[in-house]
Amino acid sequence: MMNRQRIPFTMTALLLALASTAGLAQEMPDTMVYAEFSDPNGDTTAQGGLTYPVAYAERGNTEYAQDPSSAVGGVLTISGEFTPAKRSKWGGIGILVDNSPTPGEPGTRDMSEYTSVRVRLASDAAKTIRLRLVGPDEAVQNAGCYPLFNQTVTETLSEYTIPLSGFRPASYCGGNGRSVAATLPQLASFEVVDAPAPVTPRRVSFQVGTIEFLR
Repeated sequence: MMNRQRIPFTMTALLLALASTAGLAQEMPDTMVYAEFSDPNGDTTAQGGLTYPVAYAERGNTEYAQDPSSAVGGVLTISGEFTPAKRSKWGGIGILVDNSPTPGEPGTRDMSEYTSVRVRLASDAAKTIRLRLVGPDEAVQNAGCYPLFNQTVTETLSEYTIPLSGFRPASYCGGNGRSVAATLPQLASFEVVDAPAPVTPRRVSFQVGTIEFLR
């Protein structure tokens, strides 16, 4: 007859088992789909995040005009026009895509395990599109001091994989700039902007497809 030995059961063993199971359940996937654009109006992502228009210029809102965004076939189009009569030295037109750990509720997510971001981009006008990782601090947001990366693009919609280590705060931020390491543990949103410097009179039209984070 088989000799069966009873294994002692303790509350400590139960807690350890539950902790281990919870860790497995919360483990981040190798590829995190951050945003897919299925809403024809471009107001929300398939993941429940909200999108917000971004438009600004050094000398005020008479320097630009932004059109409503739209999405077709999973690709979001952002358009508008720069009209810098007051000769703004900088400006931008684009989109801010909220992170959404809970669908429909803005929040932050710990993305520190990821090493790169993959995004589909194209532009009819600009040669570069600025990407920015944005955290929850509004003062840092308003100062433009979260880390950014300027991606060279073409008129053809293409997929770009960018190491997150390449994102840096703007040089003017000095000690107020936030590093990637400081931003990723509380990522609040992802910004995609046509941001010329200086601003010249021209149309803005660019496309953004699926945004993914990769380990």
